[in-house]
Amino acid sequence: MGGGGSKGTSFNPIDYINEGIRRGKREMERFLIKEFQKKVIDPIVNGINNMGKDFTKVINRLKKFGDAIDDTFDNVMKELENIIDDAYAELSAPFAGIDNLIKDFQRMICWFDTLPTRISLIMSGID
Repeated sequence: MGGGGSKGTSFNPIDYINEGIRRGKREMERFLIKEFQKKVIDPIVNGINNMGKDFTKVINRLKKFGDAIDDTFDNVMKELENIIDDAYAELSAPFAGIDNLIKDFQRMICWFDTLPTRISLIMSGID
């Protein structure tokens, strides 16, 4: 009965141990990198993303608040313009009649002023 082994191949326990160490090292590195990423890097990235979203929400709210103030100011100014226009119309209404009276009085004075010339022209036409 022979030894029954394969020729040229020999079992070297040192190589087997070294290969196991290399595999273990690779698995450990993968595990540590994944765990490090999951427990350290991912929360930081998620936190930064959430902060960006929160800042965007705050900026949008501030913009809406600024727009609301701007709209309110515009509405107040329009109302003040309407109030001033109405007050001016109310106060100037009596003066419109007085303005017409003054214009009519000026026309009468002009007519009286030119009356002697008119009478003179009329009298010269009759002679």
